Amino acid sequence: MNDNALIEDKSRYVVGCTEPGVTVAQGCTDFTGGDKVKGWKDGHGHVDMGAITKDMTLEDCRKYLREQGYDAGFYVSDRHWGPNCYYYPNAEDLRGWTGVNSDLGHVTMCSDPSKKVINGCQ
Repeated sequence: MNDNALIEDKSRYVVGCTEPGVTVAQGCTDFTGGDKVKGWKDGHGHVDMGAITKDMTLEDCRKYLREQGYDAGFYVSDRHWGPNCYYYPNAEDLRGWTGVNSDLGHVTMCSDPSKKVINGCQ
């Protein structure tokens, strides 16, 4: 359900996340670990990984980033012009950046979930 305007009888539906501690407003994505932040860092170069990433999920994008040897990238949700996956050629450019909380269409992430975006995914 990407467009709630298409739901005829809204009183018949309950929407929620299956993972405790996350909200629907966050896309049921856990942002508390620091390995993912909302938004993308404009002006620091990013590269489209091509048609192979079209229609990937966020976790598929992370896995693909890791398989291709990239430290960081971002996911474009279908709320914007995605779903699609991009990589940052220089993850160090993310050092000190904490994301853009109002951006609901992009998620910047480290390919290694044990790393933090604020630390340049190092």
